Amino acid sequence: MKRNRYKSCLLLFLYLFLMSAVTHATESTVQPVGSMPEDSTLAVTAKETGFDETTGYYICRGAVRLEIDSLVIFADTAKISADRRGVWTQGNTKLIDGDETFTSDALYANLETDTAWFFDSRSLLRHPGLSIESDTARYDWKNRIATFDGHVIYIKSAAEKACPHLTYSVDEDTLQEN
Repeated sequence: MKRNRYKSCLLLFLYLFLMSAVTHATESTVQPVGSMPEDSTLAVTAKETGFDETTGYYICRGAVRLEIDSLVIFADTAKISADRRGVWTQGNTKLIDGDETFTSDALYANLETDTAWFFDSRSLLRHPGLSIESDTARYDWKNRIATFDGHVIYIKSAAEKACPHLTYSVDEDTLQEN
């Protein structure tokens, strides 16, 4: 009988702990003064968020989710500059724009120019029927153009291409001439 009561208490404690961990995740809208265009929003969800007054950066840790207009960025950690319109992520970074999924270890996104740079490990773009992998990548989400540099491997259906540089139009689903 004591053993069942002990198990019940343990399960109740575990349930309450897990529920409190889920409800303690912080969700806030980060709208730095004078930093973002009026038609842009940046919503941030993370297990921990805070503002470092010394550096002027918002610091986000743990299951970070950033929503910038129609984009969603996931990462382990993120740093958001209030005055430079920049977002830096580190660890398991993923940017999703519609069917397009970019992955890399790190990302820098300039919110003023609508551009993201991927680095620190192989950068990868995937969508149905397409895979592009490179050393670094840049994505202009306003014009939906992706540029890949360094040991680029392009695979679309049965076609394969290896090259040092490649530019891809997301909307047209085609390679662009450089």
